[in-house]
Amino acid sequence: MGVDVGRRQHVVIRDWHRLTGETVAVHIGTVRSINELPSLMTRFSVDWCCIDALPETHKVAEFQQTRYLRIHSALYDRHQPGHFRDKKTKVIHANRTQLFDQLYEGIREGYLRLPENARTLGGHLRDGIGEYYQHLLALERVVERNRQGDMEARYDNAHRPDHFAHVEAYRLLMFMTRFGGRRPGVAGASITGSMGCKLTAWAFRASMGSDRPVSHSLSRRGR
Repeated sequence: MGVDVGRRQHVVIRDWHRLTGETVAVHIGTVRSINELPSLMTRFSVDWCCIDALPETHKVAEFQQTRYLRIHSALYDRHQPGHFRDKKTKVIHANRTQLFDQLYEGIREGYLRLPENARTLGGHLRDGIGEYYQHLLALERVVERNRQGDMEARYDNAHRPDHFAHVEAYRLLMFMTRFGGRRPGVAGASITGSMGCKLTAWAFRASMGSDRPVSHSLSRRGR
């Protein structure tokens, strides 16, 4: 389960198929308050959750206490390759660019399955496209020179909402750091390596619609 914190809390819960390594979305939506998250975890039998550490640090800490060993918060504060899970503080320090490289590669390669009705999920339809799909398409990978004059990749949203993209990233981050630092569906692939993924808009759109519709009545164990 991944959660992005804001005026609304955006949530994605996925079921992991151990035999195939694929993860399938069983819940995509929003809740008004962080206080609603524990009941959502119970409803979908969620094992592990990763939530945005900012900006509601106190509310996130209170939420973590409800299932202390199961809930981690995430910070995009790591510049060296890889991600680091601090088991003591329950904070995962993520390399933002690498994490989104891994997320979009997962969608492209098919082990992060998207529901066939992904284009309309999340409500607030615009030209027939819902928030979930809009947010996943909001981020663009750009390469430019940093202050030191070196070429550096980053993901830019061009001031477009991208909450569900972060939710999927947090959920993937929890999965990778919890299960030995490996990408689901690819045995032996360490998260500390550089993915170098380049996903075109065409390839991303072609990967959508590859799975069944999300059913909110499903109660499989979520991650």
